Amino acid sequence: MNKPVSRRLFMRAAPAASVAIASLTAEVAEARALSAVGISQFVNPGIVQTYGIGAIANSPALLALHAVNALPDWLMKDIEQDTARQSYALQPDVACLKSVSVGSKWRIHRERSIRSTLSELSATIARDVARRKFFGTG
Repeated sequence: MNKPVSRRLFMRAAPAASVAIASLTAEVAEARALSAVGISQFVNPGIVQTYGIGAIANSPALLALHAVNALPDWLMKDIEQDTARQSYALQPDVACLKSVSVGSKWRIHRERSIRSTLSELSATIARDVARRKFFGTG
């Protein structure tokens, strides 16, 4: 419930502010300690992802296999798991299919998601190659 902050609500919440500041300070100190060691709570471009889509983007051998559509089974399983984690709802055109079971709808949705993920990866790689050629870094 979002109430406008009145004088009474502000005075009631004032003692909690010191506790919130202390916990926030502890989180900032922990983040600084982790970043000093080289570990970040956020995406760190220096850390190479060794599974899923990141594995393809960071490995020349896997890029070559992706170019000929011969990715290993373990990598396809990782990609399937990644796309399944990101799927919360059916696509509208799949959801409105009649005379199709719900399980089949989810299978169609997953296959489309995997295809679109792999095509997005191909487009991203092509853009990256073009960017490197333009700037002369690769």
